[in-house]
Amino acid sequence: MRIGVSSWGYRKAFAEGMDWPAFARETKAVGADGYEVHFGYLDRQRLGQQYIWVTELAQEQGLGVSTLIAGNDFAKADVGERAHEIARFLDCIAAARLSGVQRLNVFTGYHQEGQDPAVERARVVDAYRRVMPVAEELGVVCCLENHSSVVADIDGLLELLYDVASPNLVPNPDPTNVVRGYFQREPSQADVRDVLDAAARFMPGAGNLHIKIDTLTDGVPDKVPMAEIVELAKDSHYDGWIVLEYCGQGDPRPIHAEAVPYLRSLWEA
Repeated sequence: MRIGVSSWGYRKAFAEGMDWPAFARETKAVGADGYEVHFGYLDRQRLGQQYIWVTELAQEQGLGVSTLIAGNDFAKADVGERAHEIARFLDCIAAARLSGVQRLNVFTGYHQEGQDPAVERARVVDAYRRVMPVAEELGVVCCLENHSSVVADIDGLLELLYDVASPNLVPNPDPTNVVRGYFQREPSQADVRDVLDAAARFMPGAGNLHIKIDTLTDGVPDKVPMAEIVELAKDSHYDGWIVLEYCGQGDPRPIHAEAVPYLRSLWEA
């Protein structure tokens, strides 16, 4: 198991001027093994070169890269827009191969008002059937996160993976995503059960794992059942990246400085 830090968790720092070399040093300083790359902080016109660059920055610090985020939306109703999404996704696959990371964090898409959800789902399946043969040929694994509003439930995502039927399209659990507004309130016992149920069902065969964090108490993340999620990962024989994704609005640095060693201690227990 390797611990990653999500660059999205540093969105405020990037907006205030943090650059990738500084983020690489920060990741090293908090004790993580690497980071996840969000395309929003790169020049998307030179994505392949940019992916190679951020991978080399990680290597200079003795770090790795967990995944590169594709940020795709395959549910778009407009044929031209959907074709653009597919073309951009193929660019991401090629860039992932060039960088040597060869893992993408991918999505379904976002529901548009007035659109039939069944038709949106069909568009997503069609798009993945078009792109996954290229991913398979280039050896790129696409880790599908339970994040988007099209096919938002775990059962639906498992069925979608079955329908696409590509060995290179695998789950990327982000367990707290199954409960809307999870970190905006005190989660109920039912909320926590739903999170753990999602983790258990979406973990087998996973290629990447996200755990969202916000505040800490005595070095232990509040609200998120991290210890239980880690045990479920172990039970599923998962041994890949666990990426901490800071979803709060404060400074992520002190949070990661405590959350990273806590997560490592859970795994090694």
